[in-house]
Amino acid sequence: DAQLHGDVGHIAYHEFVDKNYFDCEPQSVLKAALQWSGFLRCKQSKEGEADWILLGDSHAEHLFLGLAQARTDTNIAFYILAGEPYIGNPQYKIIFKAIEALPKKKKILLTMHYVERLGAKSSLREGFSETISFLQSLGHEVILLGDIPRYTVHAEHCIFGRSIAFVTDFCSISIFEFDGQRDNYEQTLIDLSYEYGVRYETIHEPLCDIDVCSMVRGDLMLYRDDNHLNIEGSKIVGRYLNQKLTDENFDR
Repeated sequence: DAQLHGDVGHIAYHEFVDKNYFDCEPQSVLKAALQWSGFLRCKQSKEGEADWILLGDSHAEHLFLGLAQARTDTNIAFYILAGEPYIGNPQYKIIFKAIEALPKKKKILLTMHYVERLGAKSSLREGFSETISFLQSLGHEVILLGDIPRYTVHAEHCIFGRSIAFVTDFCSISIFEFDGQRDNYEQTLIDLSYEYGVRYETIHEPLCDIDVCSMVRGDLMLYRDDNHLNIEGSKIVGRYLNQKLTDENFDR
């Protein structure tokens, strides 16, 4: 029997973003944007020039909804492609060219699905070093973001079971397993934050406690597949990230 509620699969998430937010600007980025089943994957929370830019892959995209809802006074955009958001990555040439032409300084939040993207830790250090240097040379504020846990089961398999306790256990991993995922990227991001004087913020805390990380909170599903937040998951993580970015005294 179904034990949980919350959207799974990608349709509901993309439909919600498409109906509630504006197509991204400028036109050059819009024209180069990804699509999924007819849904444009480049949006912003208000019309006009964005104040903040989430830059990366789909793991930047799934933070947009929650951060936009938590920070209604800020025009937040996401620029994403299916690759590493490095200045040296030819895929991102149009995006970085557009950022270079922006008349106002931005807050740019860099992140990606590190576990999926990284072939070697050295590629992250070199790629983000060059990217941070480029963005800082333009006067933008750069913030490095961590990532959320990746699971071995799909969210669709977590909806059904004998009880909430059963599906919660089925759709959880130990904190030690997640620590193993973080070993792929976190120390590099910490080192870069000191080297370039930029903030590094983790975002996994609402999904984890001292023992486990879970796709489930109570009877609510927070993921739409094995590594992407759904609507409610994005809201929860977005509120948490906004609090961190707003409150300088927030306990990190």
